[in-house]
Amino acid sequence: MNAKLDLLQAIDIAKDRSLKTKEITYNYEGSKYTFKAARSSLYTSFSLNGNLPGLNRQINPVMQPNGTILFIPTSQAISNVGLMINQPIPVLGGNFWLGSSLGRIDLFNTNSVYWNASPVFFGLSLPLGSYNPAKWNWKNAKLNYKQSHSNYAESIEQLSIDVTNSYFDFYIAKIQYENAATNVSINDSIYQISLGRYNVGKIAENELLQVELSRINAQQSVARLEVQKEIAEQRLKLLMGLNDNETIILDTLPTIKNLIIDMDKAVNEARENSGSIVQNQIDLQQNLINMKQTSRARFPDGTLTATFGLNQSASTIGGSYSNPLNSQTATIGFSIPLFQFGYAQSNYKLSKAYYDASVARTDYLTKNLGIDVQQVVLEYLTYQDAVGTAKIGYEIALKRYDVSKNRFLIGKIDITNLTIAQGEKDNALINYMNTLRTYWVAYFRLRKITLYDFEKNEKLIVIPTKN
Repeated sequence: MNAKLDLLQAIDIAKDRSLKTKEITYNYEGSKYTFKAARSSLYTSFSLNGNLPGLNRQINPVMQPNGTILFIPTSQAISNVGLMINQPIPVLGGNFWLGSSLGRIDLFNTNSVYWNASPVFFGLSLPLGSYNPAKWNWKNAKLNYKQSHSNYAESIEQLSIDVTNSYFDFYIAKIQYENAATNVSINDSIYQISLGRYNVGKIAENELLQVELSRINAQQSVARLEVQKEIAEQRLKLLMGLNDNETIILDTLPTIKNLIIDMDKAVNEARENSGSIVQNQIDLQQNLINMKQTSRARFPDGTLTATFGLNQSASTIGGSYSNPLNSQTATIGFSIPLFQFGYAQSNYKLSKAYYDASVARTDYLTKNLGIDVQQVVLEYLTYQDAVGTAKIGYEIALKRYDVSKNRFLIGKIDITNLTIAQGEKDNALINYMNTLRTYWVAYFRLRKITLYDFEKNEKLIVIPTKN
């Protein structure tokens, strides 16, 4: 990479190549497949199962007609295969199934074979007044999937914040290093001038020593700042996903966007898009589920199970499918709580208390998010104005330094005033760059907390694609 790189280009490269981006994307992929699995559980499923063969050799007790028991050795092989089609009924919480099966028993003691066939059978299972887990599991799955989109967008904006900080770390370290190198050259010239003035008695030895000390400090700063610059560059490369042999050439400092932010719009977008709000909804729904479960546990419930099918047995496989007989079953299982010493009622009141607390917490967090958004917006607008002031301050400090340096060269001011002007110039530059950094961090924080692009007037929640 040899082209000049500005901040937004660095962020785009990081979004495309960074290891952080891969981590974010793979985390989203995991949530996507979790949602697909939950959705697939609502569809019809097909299964084939069997036992080929099952060998059974043992001595079994067999009751005789006169009531006695004889222990008779048996040797048999049992084989079966079945095809099952199952369809969940989420709205009712039950299942409907359809299947066919074929079985064979080999009795080795008598050298006989028996076939048992069920050409077709179907059944239905329905809960009677009980909690419906399928319905609520699907609701949870949809909320979790919605949250994964918000988490993805928030993580991308956090990556932009991290790149911004790293970009300015490198930029400031590079400017400080170049400034220090320039100061060494300037201080060398100033020292030679001061030495000449000292030799002719125009300045005192104390002033000459101060000039020499400034030169030594500048030389030490160069070595220290060079290390900082190299480390800052390596960290930026890592965050952007660049190789060690790629070189970063920084472009000029980015300008600000001067956006006008509608406060109400920002708050509404944050409440609609924020992953933390969705998490609150998930927690609230889970507490609602617990409350419904404990509420139903206080009352009778049951399960209706009914099956109908055709079956037949014969010594041949063809005979097992001839003239099949009807087979029906129907049962209603029930559970009626009679007296539990207040256990079920206490559980219900406990879960209701948790649910009410969750409602209050969700309301509080929603309102608090609005306050957080207002703070971020106000900070962004403040830093947007502060950038211009900091830039003017740097330009004034730079001009003052140039004037002070020229006045020193003609002997109008001493080295102390020149050193002060030089320090103010360097500090004003760093202050300007840090103010610009703070502005861009505030810009991406605004995007992260609202998940809204106020420049393009569009949401930042998108369906990501795997790199």
